[in-house]
Amino acid sequence: MELFVLRTAEGWQQGGGAAVVIAETLARVQSLMREYELEDSLTVYESDADAEADVSGPFRHAWVQVETFPTTEERERIVLISWDEKI
Repeated sequence: MELFVLRTAEGWQQGGGAAVVIAETLARVQSLMREYELEDSLTVYESDADAEADVSGPFRHAWVQVETFPTTEERERIVLISWDEKI
């Protein structure tokens, strides 16, 4: 398992969030985040450059991987999520 540290894409002006997820792959992180946020269009990107096209698109959430650490944890889960909505 890996511990993934995420944040919302820099170009997304509506808010800033941070999340920590334990999963095997970035694809699985995306799946867990979609379930947690109840957002089918949520996407997790490897960089802000990859997220740039969707930041101005119709999607509510564009998350970016910040760091990944190995972990001895054996169970997938979202450990922490925080959100600061800017209106």
